[in-house]
Parts: sequence; structure tokens; C-alpha cells
Amino acid sequence: MENSSKEDGLWFWISERKHFFVCVLASFLALVSFWGIGFVIIFIYADFCKYRDIKHCLSVTFLVAFGLISLPLYSCFTLENDTWSLALKCYLISLILFHIGEFYVQSYFHYKEANFSTFLLDHSKDYTIAITASFSEHLSKLILPYPSFIWICIFGIIITSIGHIFRIGSEINCGQNFSHRIKYSKKASHVLVTNGFYKLCRHPSYFGWFLWSVGTQIMLGNIICTIGFYWASVHFFRNRLSYEEPLLVEFFRNDYVKYIKNTSQFFPGWRNFLEEEV
Repeated sequence: MENSSKEDGLWFWISERKHFFVCVLASFLALVSFWGIGFVIIFIYADFCKYRDIKHCLSVTFLVAFGLISLPLYSCFTLENDTWSLALKCYLISLILFHIGEFYVQSYFHYKEANFSTFLLDHSKDYTIAITASFSEHLSKLILPYPSFIWICIFGIIITSIGHIFRIGSEINCGQNFSHRIKYSKKASHVLVTNGFYKLCRHPSYFGWFLWSVGTQIMLGNIICTIGFYWASVHFFRNRLSYEEPLLVEFFRNDYVKYIKNTSQFFPGWRNFLEEEV
């Protein structure tokens, strides 16, 4: 009888959380597919883009992105949505949108330079550790007592969405002048962009990444990672801007000096945030 009750108890626990196990499985498949299909896209279509119609390559990328997003998105409408699982699904969708978006936009403007790094999946070891930590903290809530509020999740979704808009919007706004890598020499076609998103701040793509990274952790309700992502982002961008801005002054001379005087560096309307003398 005791064994039977234990089995019934275990089965009841599993059946009550079947939506969670399905969600985890879908999430795992999405991540594996994202990496696997990502490699296929790059190695089969990256060279293809150099010699064929770029629209064809980007169409394939769009279809893959839609397929990947459909996994967690489908579960949002078909499975029970407690705050924990809803946040996880939104996080997966956000990750897919971010990395596919980076490849999609950069491949459009620099399709001859497209490679696996254009996804920014192999951005750095620190980034890999950060993403792993975010999943680990979220999964730990299944074991440890952790406060969970739907309004915090919604607030995080809003911040993350604004980050997406700033990140992708500014890259499109900048066009061929934008690159994932810092340029140490000025091309003849390189012009200073000061309109659109760049009218709000000098580095809207960095601001978008900052909002996206911190917003995803607020969305997940990860207290430790929210603080960690904030600190890491500020530290990263402060170091990057310390040698990127002098290069821009060297490239554009008085035009960029005037731009500095009229526009905040990182946070729209907040000149003291990360601001340093150039």
C-alpha cells in the first residue's frame, strides 16, 4: 500500500506539472534547433548570399526564425501559463528574436561578411556564462522558495521589447555604417548618422542591448541575474566606449565633437550615465 501511494503521489506530481515538462521539452528542442539550424544556414547559405540573391537567403532565415519562435509561442496558447513558465517562454522567444535579428539585419547590409559570428551566439565566454546563469537561476525556482509576480514579468516584457526596438531599429537606421566590430579605420562610405534613433543618444544600439539584457532578467524574475546583468552591461559598455568614442572623434572631427555636445552618450536624456570626457 505504501509503495502504491508513493507511486500515485509521484504520478500525481508529474501529471500536475505536465505543462512544465512539455514546455521544458519544447524549450530544449527550440534551443537545439536554433543552434543546429543556425549552423546549417551559415555554412550552406552564407556563401550562397555572396553570389546569389540576398533576398532568398534572408527569406530562408525568416522562415527558420518563424519556425523556432513557433515552438514556445505555440505553448503559450495551448498550455497552462503560470508566471514561471510564461516568463521562460517569453525569454526563449526574446533570445531567438535577438540573435536571428542580429543575423538578419547585418546580413542584409553586410551579406558578404556574414558568418556564424553574425548571430552573436559566440559573442564571448562571459555572455555564454551569463545566459547559462539566467537559465540556472530561473530553474532553481522550482526547488527554492522564490517570489513570483505577474506584473514584474509584464514590466520585464515591456523593457525587453523597448530594448529590441532600439537595438534593431538603430542598426537599420545606421545601415551600412553599423558593424558588430569596432572599425579602426574610416571607409570612404562611412558617414556620421545623427538622425532617427541617433538623435536620442549617440549609441542607441548599445542602449537597446542594455535594456534587452536587463529586461529579460526582470521578465524572468531573476533577482541575482538582474543585478549581475546590469553591472556587467555597464562595465562592458563603459570599457567599449572609452576607446570607441575617441576613434569616432578621429573619424569625424568637429562634426562628432558637436554631436557630443548636443546628444547624450548612452541613455537618452541622461548625460551623466556612462558619460566620460572624450
